[in-house]
Amino acid sequence: MTVHFPRLALVAISSLVAFSVGAVGQKPEKADDPLPPGAKVRFGVTRPILRTSPGVALIPPGYTNFLAPTLTGGIRRYDLGTGRPLDKKGIVGPGQVVVSVNGKRAVVARPGAVTMVEVASGKQILVQPPEGVIIVGTPGVSLSGEGKIMAFGARGMDGKAQVVLWDVEKNEVLGQIDPALAAPVFPTLSPDGKTLVTHGPPAPAPTLKEAKPAKLPAPVLPDSARQAQVWEVESGKELFKARVTGMGGMVVAAAFSPGSDLVALSAGDGPIDLWQVKTGKRLQTLLGRKGQGVRVAFSPDGKTVASVGPDYRIQRWSTDGKLLDINDPPAGILIAQITGLVFPDNNRIIAWLTAAQFAVAWEAPAGKLLSPFMDHAAAVNSIAFPDGGKDGLTSGRDGRVFRWDLGNGQLAETITLRPARLPGKPLVAPVVSLSPDGNRAVWLRTPAEVFDVTTGEDLYCIPAPSGPPAPVFMILSADGKKVVSVSRQAADKREASCVVWDLATQKRLAELAVTPSATANAPMGLVSPDGTRLVIATATRTVERAPVFVIAGFDLKTGKRLAEVLDPAATGSMTIGVANNTTAVVTSTSGRVWTVDYVKGQVEPDIDRLPVRGERPVHGPVVFSPDGKRFAIGVVGERYTTYGVRVYDLPRRKVLHTFIGHAGPVSALRFTPDGNLLASGAEDTSVLLWDLEKMAKGK
Repeated sequence: MTVHFPRLALVAISSLVAFSVGAVGQKPEKADDPLPPGAKVRFGVTRPILRTSPGVALIPPGYTNFLAPTLTGGIRRYDLGTGRPLDKKGIVGPGQVVVSVNGKRAVVARPGAVTMVEVASGKQILVQPPEGVIIVGTPGVSLSGEGKIMAFGARGMDGKAQVVLWDVEKNEVLGQIDPALAAPVFPTLSPDGKTLVTHGPPAPAPTLKEAKPAKLPAPVLPDSARQAQVWEVESGKELFKARVTGMGGMVVAAAFSPGSDLVALSAGDGPIDLWQVKTGKRLQTLLGRKGQGVRVAFSPDGKTVASVGPDYRIQRWSTDGKLLDINDPPAGILIAQITGLVFPDNNRIIAWLTAAQFAVAWEAPAGKLLSPFMDHAAAVNSIAFPDGGKDGLTSGRDGRVFRWDLGNGQLAETITLRPARLPGKPLVAPVVSLSPDGNRAVWLRTPAEVFDVTTGEDLYCIPAPSGPPAPVFMILSADGKKVVSVSRQAADKREASCVVWDLATQKRLAELAVTPSATANAPMGLVSPDGTRLVIATATRTVERAPVFVIAGFDLKTGKRLAEVLDPAATGSMTIGVANNTTAVVTSTSGRVWTVDYVKGQVEPDIDRLPVRGERPVHGPVVFSPDGKRFAIGVVGERYTTYGVRVYDLPRRKVLHTFIGHAGPVSALRFTPDGNLLASGAEDTSVLLWDLEKMAKGK
């Protein structure tokens, strides 16, 4: 098994959860892409990922394509129905795109930068903030209907919020607004470009943990946070303050009617207020379901208002206050921040978001999914081969588990796991690690839950090591028969705690103290393939307070420490796999691949050094063939574009072959029981089975 180990900061892998709210009749897209060289079969469909899950923009008037931001501030066009790029150029990066109502201009907001782009030609102009104004983070941006005026949020040198108004055609500052809210402030322009609303940032995605109430920064008064300010663009004069209806919170959404005479405002907690721009009077309060108002929109004729909530349900009202309908979304949309809501015509509404690096859009009132329906909707988390390799199982970070036909790659069965349901707790799909034989699945949170894959039953849970509350790391052993649980030392303790559990007997195999961590995270533990040795990886410091990477070996039966290896040269994030009773293989984001003898306490020479070209060169776990003579890691092909696996001969310490064919970084690896195939799962949601027999013959 593997662990991820950054320099003095251990990374916890975040999991996505499935949000199911109904039935979907849509079938997944057929996996008809040609197999890459060396691949024997594919599970699922290889889908290009949107790196960093940026906020995309659907392009009017058809809304069948969308734009994603690139690392250089440009745009890349995609087909919404397939999720595939229509442009070859551009590496997608963090940020958000907003498109004008006429679809001709786009503004790209990136961390610390704003770019104007002509949609048809791709021509872009970097916007230079006026003197004394800086862009912090990814700013809120807005365009007028024809894209002639743009507004973006910023900060003055004194740290106070600013909104800059920009004349797009002259490429110059039109004016500056000083909102009462503290930064970050988000602007919304009217279609005619004459009026501006300033308000708080969009509502975040729901979380599984209750967030602590945010403190309003001084000197802003609590009441002002719930107010949006409406401004005249030409003069920069404030027209009125609009205090929205509700219990508390900040204004998170605003939308103007097509005629720019009405503005809808919401704090994302149910009610949506309609205000008349000319008089500054509230005309209606539309009472929505709990949480409604995350995004709001007007129909083209200005007679209907729509709102979407965090459960993705869309409500519609007439502007006179009459509720028209409430529409459920398609099933299985992952929890993520909602990006947009728009009426393509007077009867239909489209909502969209980016989840697990894929754009997802759906239409109301039909409840139709406009983006591709996917088997796995997020990265593949683990792979198993039950019945000696007659078929394959995959688990995803979307909480879904599938059985596949190993011969033709067709989906054979959807497996439903049934975790314990506690009163008051959210319904969450478990993100599990599969045992190699596919009999057990373990949800590696605290406490870990163990499932019988055949029945889907939740069998029992595995607690963290006893002691005061502290961060815990849990991992399933390479043979799938044990769980290693390591707890960081408590504030008053000098050592961390490790417990190894046997899943068959449900008993402790070992309990021992280990080297304390110098970070806020727990050390990480792995068991050797035969189950007799334990390896602990820790970020700690030397006596001179220098950071150092430590690997310690233990005899699992006696608890005796075999040796401790200090590797001060190790930098970046490390991934570790235990090859046998003496050797661990380590990879690093610096490109190194090397071994450590954890019995003799020796760092051994590098096996390989991969080039670093803007992204981490190694992805996924380190896995070993059944005979222990080969190991594999995930690698990069063409940077930011293609990915695959590299296979090594461990005894001879040499590269055997590199297979390339994924559209996203590798996230899961497993050799088949006979060692003839290597399965790689990726963030592109697919699994490829590579033929190692042909590799061995040089084919």
